[in-house]
Amino acid sequence: MGLPFFAKAASGWGALTGPTGGFLVAFLPAALLVGLAARQGYDRRWWTAVPLFLAGQLLILAMGVSWLRVKAGLDFATAFQKGFVPFIPGGLLKAAIAGLLMPLAWRFVLKRRD
Repeated sequence: MGLPFFAKAASGWGALTGPTGGFLVAFLPAALLVGLAARQGYDRRWWTAVPLFLAGQLLILAMGVSWLRVKAGLDFATAFQKGFVPFIPGGLLKAAIAGLLMPLAWRFVLKRRD
């Protein structure tokens, strides 16, 4: 539809097929991984949720770096430095926050259901 959903108000197929498109596309397999694990209850305890969410972040970054390397014609070290390293603190923080809050959310939902 051409709406500017992506960074810097980018839109269209160019945003998905460009150098950073791999990070966007990687959300699909990451959601599948986390969703399947959540069905098994891995999101119900912080000690399983945090590593699960870290794995989801790692999958997104790994696919994104691979795509960035190919599309931008970068060597692995440069792609890793530009597409992985800057996002480590945010990924760790997001996984920790989500991993700690998800079990609390489940407790709230289960209490309300009873």
